[in-house]
Amino acid sequence: MKILRRGRTTLIIGILISTVLIIYLISYKIRNCPSDVPRSIITTNNQITSIRETVNCYDKPLEFSIKQYEKYWVFKNFVQAARRYKCDKSVTFTTIGDYLHADNLIVIVERWKGPVSVAFHASGEDFFATLRSIAYLRNCQSLAFKKFVTFHIVIDSDHIPKNIPLYNIYADQFNCSEAAPYENVSRTNLYKTKHKITYPINILRNIARESAQTHFVLAADIELYPSLNVIPNFLKMVTKKRDLFNSNSRSVFVLPPFEVRLNETVPMDKTSLVEMYNKKKAIMFHQLACPLCHKIPKLKEWLKLDVKEGLNLFVVTKRTFQYRLWEPFYIGTNDDPFFEERIHWENGRSKMDQNYMQCLLDYDYWILDNAFLVHRPGIKIFSKAHPDTRHKPTVYNSQRLRTGYNAIYGKRKGC
Repeated sequence: MKILRRGRTTLIIGILISTVLIIYLISYKIRNCPSDVPRSIITTNNQITSIRETVNCYDKPLEFSIKQYEKYWVFKNFVQAARRYKCDKSVTFTTIGDYLHADNLIVIVERWKGPVSVAFHASGEDFFATLRSIAYLRNCQSLAFKKFVTFHIVIDSDHIPKNIPLYNIYADQFNCSEAAPYENVSRTNLYKTKHKITYPINILRNIARESAQTHFVLAADIELYPSLNVIPNFLKMVTKKRDLFNSNSRSVFVLPPFEVRLNETVPMDKTSLVEMYNKKKAIMFHQLACPLCHKIPKLKEWLKLDVKEGLNLFVVTKRTFQYRLWEPFYIGTNDDPFFEERIHWENGRSKMDQNYMQCLLDYDYWILDNAFLVHRPGIKIFSKAHPDTRHKPTVYNSQRLRTGYNAIYGKRKGC
């Protein structure tokens, strides 16, 4: 009987040891042979973590503040989006304007479907019209305005509305039976036009950009409308091209810009854009106003690319020699050089100095194959009847500014 019991005990111990060994071998294979695990199982769960680890970003709060910024008062995050974002969860569209530009946001918000950061210039009586325009958009247009869009207000210190506290004046309500505050308003009737107030375009750009909660930002003009699905496709691309997005990388990702004729519909996808381009209903952005400023590298080849699902890199170039006047629109980060705040809209070529700094830093400009921007319908042409008025003299001329940049970043041939 003792021998029988001893045999049963040995058998049970053997079974237990075998079971533990099998479990160990299975777990080892799962851990070390990911090719046996469907990629769909591991990609979704790890995508956000991998982006955060790759770009080494940090989350930022969305908080209201009032700051004096040179000769301006800045109401940062004055009217806030309901949704908050982790740094690696999306891409923020950052843009600027005054309240007469507000209608463009309707199209941008509809297409972008993600965070939007808007800095409005609003001095004197324009301040109140700006707040009413924001209230109209949030209450009478898409619910996406309340979900996604955060507004910042910039006021000239010499033109602050008087006799009323401004910090809590915004009322988030609007009678939607009334017309939008920006409709049927002539630019000549704006407070800033009557008082000849200069437009601090680069201060606005920097405020809108630095206020973004996300690591990736697309700083673009308010009349430039994005193609669809940029955010999810770009984030997927980041997970596949991690070496281009680490903290040491100096790369930005360009969305080619276009214009369409006045009465045309702005295309949402590349197939529609190419069709319009081939029918001469669409052209390169500012092709008739400043072709070197927005020359698209290998445009003919870009137009002939097979339209594939998702987003990929088409070609990489530097901003040198034939592209030394290039002012591309791109997805970048707040680690990129900021816009030159000593230059205002009236001085002209307001983006060029920022791009010059990037050239000195030897940036790579990657052209995206399946994402683009299209200007609000209408082809821009300078003529005697419609001259370019952006030539106001400034002590901060290009040569003086670039002497300073060269002292900081050095010189580079071709910039």
